[in-house]
Amino acid sequence: MEGIQTLSRLDAALISEKKTIDFFVEQAKRIRNPLGKEMLKDLAEKGRRNFRMLYRLRRRRIGKRLTASDSAGEPVFVFGDRADDFETGLSREIARALTDYDDYTILEAASSLIEKASTYFSHFSGMIKDPAEKELFRSLAGMKRENFLDIRDVEEYLKDPASWFAEKEHHGIDGA
Repeated sequence: MEGIQTLSRLDAALISEKKTIDFFVEQAKRIRNPLGKEMLKDLAEKGRRNFRMLYRLRRRRIGKRLTASDSAGEPVFVFGDRADDFETGLSREIARALTDYDDYTILEAASSLIEKASTYFSHFSGMIKDPAEKELFRSLAGMKRENFLDIRDVEEYLKDPASWFAEKEHHGIDGA
């Protein structure tokens, strides 16, 4: 039973990565701020690396290539008090972001997607018995958390660059 559950988790993780990659690529085309554009491109590339890593693990798990029929029965996940198809939830977030294309909305939606992915990976790392897979999901959660903090940092910079520099760069402390 653990093998089947692991495949479901891997399928859901692959779906999550694919959706977030697509979102970041699309939003990198729309965002006007050059820093935001580069950050979204970078996040898409990191997502591609995660996708390849998860894909290889899944192939090793089942001993064959991933096909469309492999993910036909998409699992349902429960977070908090609500059950939701993970792909549907991601699609809802993407649709919300696409209603208004200002840079802040795009970055807010991106941070929301990343935060949910981090929560997802963290949640399932606690459920896996295989130490190698547990560590994989735990490290993915950590990477997503770092990406979330990076996006929030860029958001703060865009809102008030002078305050951001004062706080982050400590430009008032010469030689210290």
